[in-house]
Amino acid sequence: MTARSAPGATIALGSIDTGNADRDAHVRQADLMDVERRPAMTYLSNGVSEKDDDWSLDGELPSVT
Repeated sequence: MTARSAPGATIALGSIDTGNADRDAHVRQADLMDVERRPAMTYLSNGVSEKDDDWSLDGELPSVT
C-alpha cells in the first residue's frame, strides 16, 4: 500500500527576502506582486516526479489573495 500526500504552503508575499532590499521593495510594488492588494500566495502540490535522481514537487498556484 502506498501513502498519498498533498503538501501545500501559503506564503506571505511581504516576507520574501532576496537579500537585496531595493529589489525586495520593487518586487512588492503593484507592477509585480502587488503585496498591498494580494498579501499571500498559496501553492498546492499534485504530485512528485523523479528524473535522474532529481526530484520535483509538481503543483499549482491556485490563488494569490
